[in-house]
Parts: sequence; structure tokens; C-alpha cells
Amino acid sequence: MNLRPAEDALRPLNHVARVLKPAISSVHSAFYPPAPLARDADLRVRATHGRPRGFALIEVLTVIALLTIILGIGAIAYHDVMSLSSAQGRYRQRLASAEYFLRRFAQDVRNAKAIEEPTPAQGTPALLLVMPEGARVAYFMEGHTLQRLSTGGYPEQKMPLLSDPGMAVQFDIELVHWQARAVVATVEWEENPRIGVSHPILSLRITLRGEP
Repeated sequence: MNLRPAEDALRPLNHVARVLKPAISSVHSAFYPPAPLARDADLRVRATHGRPRGFALIEVLTVIALLTIILGIGAIAYHDVMSLSSAQGRYRQRLASAEYFLRRFAQDVRNAKAIEEPTPAQGTPALLLVMPEGARVAYFMEGHTLQRLSTGGYPEQKMPLLSDPGMAVQFDIELVHWQARAVVATVEWEENPRIGVSHPILSLRITLRGEP
């Protein structure tokens, strides 16, 4: 049986099939992806969804312990800073009070005519100055407060100068030919050594009017 006429008739169809086969393969691949790729993607999705989320108990406990330590150190540092700031503020306040007292003391001594021997009138006078026109200015301790009392005028004037119990005041009278000619006032107190000054001492020497 001779099949050549049939093969010759199908030869044009084979040429068409060779041309259309790549196009059909690309369309099929677009709508139906290969099975192995689909399986790999499914495995990746399952692995992603199966991964554990959140923190382990040991991690949470470690973070809590670290936070506790950090907060403790911060609280200690804050308390230390506040204590130092309070000590510095107290020192500045005491220094201002001492400087104010010494300025007032210097003004009184410069205006005084003489220094009298203190007599116990009110409290315990530490210094008694004779002012012009018979007035008197007495410095004396009343409890823990250094008072300044001006008498001889009307009305009497009483002024607290230092009221800190931790501050001590001392008057030293200098004599020339058995007469008082100058007075040295010294103020001292104890402070926290952390501020840089542990025992401040302020001293001032003032001579009477007309004396060198």
C-alpha cells in the first residue's frame, strides 16, 4: 500500500503544528504553573506560618532584671545629685547670711565712737558699741540667733542677723593702750566636704572711726 500521497497531504499541517506549538505551550504555562513550583511555594508558605512568634520566658525575665538594675542605678544617681544640690544651696544661703552680717557689723563699727565692756542686760551681749548722741548697739546671742539691738533711740530696733544653729560667731577686741581700737568678727560653720569647702571661715577686722 502506498502512503506517500497521504504524507504529502499532511506535510503542510505539520509545518503549521510546529509554528503553533510554542505559542500553545506559553499560554498553558501562564494559566497552569508547573506542579513542582506550586509545591515549593506551598512549602514556603507553610514554613512561614509555622514559625513561632513572641518572646521566650527566659528573654522576658532577662529584660525585667536588666530594667530593674538600670532603674536602681538611676534612682541612686538621682538621689545623689539632689543631695549635692541641696548641700550647695544650703552653703550659698549660709554664705549670704554671713556676708550680710559682716557688712552690717562693719558699718556699725565704722560709725561707733567707742567699744564698751558688755554688761548682761538682755541675753548675753557679745559686743557693745557706743554710737554718736549716746545711742548703743549691742550684738548678743538669743538662743541660736545672733541679734542686733539698737538702743538710745525711739523705738528700740531689734534685728536678727544669723539664725542658723550650725553657724558660730566670735568677736575679738583689739586693745591699744588699754583702749579698744578694733574688732575682728569671725563666722564659721561646718559643711558637706563634697561641695569643696568643709569648714568655711569668714573673718573681718574693722577699726573705729579715726583710727588707722
